[in-house]
Amino acid sequence: MVDGILGILAILIVIGGLWMLFQGISEMEKK
Repeated sequence: MVDGILGILAILIVIGGLWMLFQGISEMEKK
């Protein structure tokens, strides 16, 4: 049960990190 929750949190953190990185690249390309 706990492992499943940690797995979901880990996936959300990874997706969030990639999203922030993508947003940062988009902002740099605009400028």
